[in-house]
Amino acid sequence: MRVDIFRGPNRSRLHWTSTGDAGWEKLLRDAVPLMGPVLLRTGLHCYAVKVAEDRLLLWRQIRLAPPGGVLRLSFFDTTSLKPIGRQSKRRPGDPIVHESGLLGEVDLSGDWHGGVRRAKFPEVMAGIPDLLALVHGIQGWSPDLPKAAWKARRLTAIYAIRPSRSEVEVFPLPWSGSVEGHLHWIARVARDPITGKIVGDGAGVKLFLLDDDATFLGWIRTSKATA
Repeated sequence: MRVDIFRGPNRSRLHWTSTGDAGWEKLLRDAVPLMGPVLLRTGLHCYAVKVAEDRLLLWRQIRLAPPGGVLRLSFFDTTSLKPIGRQSKRRPGDPIVHESGLLGEVDLSGDWHGGVRRAKFPEVMAGIPDLLALVHGIQGWSPDLPKAAWKARRLTAIYAIRPSRSEVEVFPLPWSGSVEGHLHWIARVARDPITGKIVGDGAGVKLFLLDDDATFLGWIRTSKATA
């Protein structure tokens, strides 16, 4: 398993750790000493990609449905991070805690219809590579919608995010309702750079294959030799 190492303040080396009683919570801190101050904290369903040795992109879902943004992307300079404390940035519905180092941020609105949407990204984020993000939503959600209706209206979509082109393409996954539930969900997807096809899996969801337009092609069976 690859471990991403980042350049931190004063030429320190940073890496991700977690606490024993909350393995889903990730902490970015000095590699030496191992228990150095926490510079960034992320929660469940937060995703990260290393853009450079001193640049980190985080994304997470902050809302089930419109109005307003449902997916938030934050771009950090890891050399400018400072230890977090009780007064550090904590926002309702946002599992990420930081004190400093934020270069740019954007909230993407929820949309369960397929197609390309224009999106305005901060200039500092223009060079971020394209990425695929999963968004789990409830169609027609409102605070008054009974929870009994949530399952029938549940929908998962892939957001193909392209900062360099100022656009987001939405790929709804209508078949996801047959495999997702309270304890099962699609957790990650990635595009094969050669074929353009998308592979993914999740919690209680086996490895699957989609075509370049995210149409379901089937389940991938792994042999003992490749598992």
